[in-house]
Amino acid sequence: MIKKILSILLSLMMVLSVTAPFVFAETETGAQPDTAGAAEQGSSADDSGAGEEAADEGPAEQDDAAENGGQEETEGDDAGDEAAAVAKRTILLYDCGTDLETDATMATYNLRQILKSSFSADEEIRFVIMTGGADKWHLEKEYLVFPDDVPVPADAVSLKTPSDKADPGKYAEPDSAISNVYNQIWEVKGVDAGENNGRMVLVDGDGVLGDGENAKRSMIGGEDYSPESGFDTSKAGDYEWMNDPKVLKAFINYGVDNFPAERYDLILWDHGGGPIGGFCCNEQEYLHG
Repeated sequence: MIKKILSILLSLMMVLSVTAPFVFAETETGAQPDTAGAAEQGSSADDSGAGEEAADEGPAEQDDAAENGGQEETEGDDAGDEAAAVAKRTILLYDCGTDLETDATMATYNLRQILKSSFSADEEIRFVIMTGGADKWHLEKEYLVFPDDVPVPADAVSLKTPSDKADPGKYAEPDSAISNVYNQIWEVKGVDAGENNGRMVLVDGDGVLGDGENAKRSMIGGEDYSPESGFDTSKAGDYEWMNDPKVLKAFINYGVDNFPAERYDLILWDHGGGPIGGFCCNEQEYLHG
């Protein structure tokens, strides 16, 4: 199974394999002193009738303790089930499409290769992709699944791109294509998946730095992109561009939190400019920066 998926990864640009989760902060909660008993004793000393009340409450407290004990046991069982569900490997693909996708459909070419592969049996391998950084995505709708419980902004698919030198104010149906206005996160299912085989299933429709009203666009528009403003891009902090390190960090954390695994792979897809040009030019910012 691993050999099959590795044949796909060879066509992509950079692979970082690690044996430990990408966590940036981890703490352990120590045992806490039992202050409840001390509080009850103080209450008894202040009220002469408290002893009688405590006696009345004793059986109820015992019943509560029994119930809590049962709940703790259930939670322990749930934790065991969750641990058993951890995949052997989670692959995180940071897919910054740029003009490689807009003009040459190269990202779509690689996505089709992944979708035609077998890696989803028993969910031992989870494949998670973040798409963004391109003025247009070409992967056909038949490969995309938009669950009803995953919201997608109404302006997710712009019919006009910034390269049109016009405000991108006309939009297609939000479930008609991969968004060119917001970064999106997908779980990819191989052809051997029991459900949605050979499909990309949307898991986050409006980026990783905010949701709903707090979602950040990746395509410049409105007042920030008009002749009157001189196509001003000075408000870059209001956008979620894939060449921003904090966006990559947020994607890594999202993958680890939502797709736990014994082992992780991080793939960075885009132009590579070396130590001077860097990685991930991000077409939506690069054209106008």
